[in-house]
Amino acid sequence: MNEAGLRDPKAITFEELGSGYHLFITFGQTHAHSVNGVTFNKDLVAVIRCSDYAEGRKIAHELFDGVFATSYGQEQIEKSMCHFPRGMAYAN
Repeated sequence: MNEAGLRDPKAITFEELGSGYHLFITFGQTHAHSVNGVTFNKDLVAVIRCSDYAEGRKIAHELFDGVFATSYGQEQIEKSMCHFPRGMAYAN
């Protein structure tokens, strides 16, 4: 949710992900990155479309200059989404 208590307008759901591998990137309390018109920070998970974990990490390092907190697979992040009030959005 943003300052007005709303989910991010670019946010997607797990049902909208479609097929293929996705890596989920989270950010620390002071990290903020603007990518493709979306500001990713502690409240919004970045979704990386990729072929596997290694490619996803490489893309994340390129997009966020190597500055992010953690990378997750889908099963891991689904259990933690309550900590990300703005939801998740595509970064690439």
